[in-house]
Amino acid sequence: MVIMRLMKETHPPSSRARLVRRFRGLRRLRGWHRAAGWLVPADTEGRFLVRNGSLLFAGDIESYIEREMYLFGDYEGLEIEQFLNVISTSSRRVLLDIGANVGTHSLRFAQHFKQVHSFEPNPSLWASFEQNMSLNELHNVILHHVGLGSEDAELPFYSIECRNHGLGTFLPEEQYDRPLKLVAHSRIAHGDRYLQARGISQVDAIKIDVQGLEPSVLRGLRGTLEASRPAVWFEFGAGTRDSTQSSEPRAIELRDWFPYEVDLLRLVRIKGPLLAVRLARTDTVPPLGDYLALPVAAKRTGGQVTRVAATAQQPAPL
Repeated sequence: MVIMRLMKETHPPSSRARLVRRFRGLRRLRGWHRAAGWLVPADTEGRFLVRNGSLLFAGDIESYIEREMYLFGDYEGLEIEQFLNVISTSSRRVLLDIGANVGTHSLRFAQHFKQVHSFEPNPSLWASFEQNMSLNELHNVILHHVGLGSEDAELPFYSIECRNHGLGTFLPEEQYDRPLKLVAHSRIAHGDRYLQARGISQVDAIKIDVQGLEPSVLRGLRGTLEASRPAVWFEFGAGTRDSTQSSEPRAIELRDWFPYEVDLLRLVRIKGPLLAVRLARTDTVPPLGDYLALPVAAKRTGGQVTRVAATAQQPAPL
């Protein structure tokens, strides 16, 4: 890691931003994010290169995800920890990061999996992603300049006028508080055929965050899901909900997206004195948020067969 040792940190011009970053260890403290937002307005600008733990990260503080990485030292760190907790160390060979953005999650996954295949169809993010992998000399991460879905196509790619570069979508339906605008025409590939053509077979884990296209991604990966039975982390947002068959989908419908029995758990943020994330089951109309779909295996106890999920902890009911 010669490059990492020689790299010198650089910071945005804002002295307040540098001050908030100095106290990033308080990121789990209730109210700290709100205080940081008041101290460092969302329109603060400036490039940076910083070290978060053992990882280097470069970005621009005006972009929401990159701002989180600068001010607080991680993005969705608690959720990533929960996801890793339910995957045994013996099942950490190949992970698919579908909707990889600038690589915040891929950086963390690369520390735990032998190989990470990252998929990002937005060309404006490729350079930032590749820079962050190069800074950390990560050779087990492969960026695919394509989105995954249930078809092979060249489709319009949309975003909105805002500082959140993670809101790109192939869906033309309005799902944000601002109108969509066409930003590119990007390639989308049928998941199973794309992986097969590149010799990617056994997949242990999948993270999907594609702003409403999640059901299509899972349909395209049905063969991979059947063969590998991976743990899947997916977002169930407004775009995803609107793409389901019913106006108020029940949790059973989300389970039907998988060709094997899954334990469906929601990642719930607990706002106590310290922020935390727990896993919770739900069998009713699922709230918007992040979910883990964990394969359920048969376990024989005496003469009876029960069903158990590969979770590392007992989730709480909602």
